[in-house]
Amino acid sequence: GRYLMVDTALTLAEGTPVHATAVIIGERGLLFIGPSGSGKTTTALRCMASARTSGTHAALVADDGVILEVSGSRVIARCPEPIAGRAEIRGTGIFSFAWRQSAVLEAVVMAASPEGAGRLPPDDEFCSIGTSRLKLLRLDYRSPFDPLEVILAALVAGA
Repeated sequence: GRYLMVDTALTLAEGTPVHATAVIIGERGLLFIGPSGSGKTTTALRCMASARTSGTHAALVADDGVILEVSGSRVIARCPEPIAGRAEIRGTGIFSFAWRQSAVLEAVVMAASPEGAGRLPPDDEFCSIGTSRLKLLRLDYRSPFDPLEVILAALVAGA
């Protein structure tokens, strides 16, 4: 498969916060990445709301500063204490949400554009983090579709 080294911050300098949002849905940890203002937090919170509507546990791990650690073959997302349970909704403010201190990540979700060369990305992309690699999913954060349904469908298709 093709490998995508996302950002040097994601090559894991242990304990260094990465500009991303991490959530846990059921037992699936998801890391949302993309440029500032791309919709990482909004999309992650939409996934949490969708999960709760279906009766599935969902919680914020961290917003804006996620600490990544590699433990064996697993990548663990952790929340720095100063931002625990808090997320910024752009233009609205900072709010408290149900949260967990950490989650084992299953996938990295990257902001994507529905136009141009990246319109139909390959199925087998990975994000390397330290010595581990995670499935990389591209998602148009502005899409009206339920982002959790799209992510879960992509994870099942790639299993």
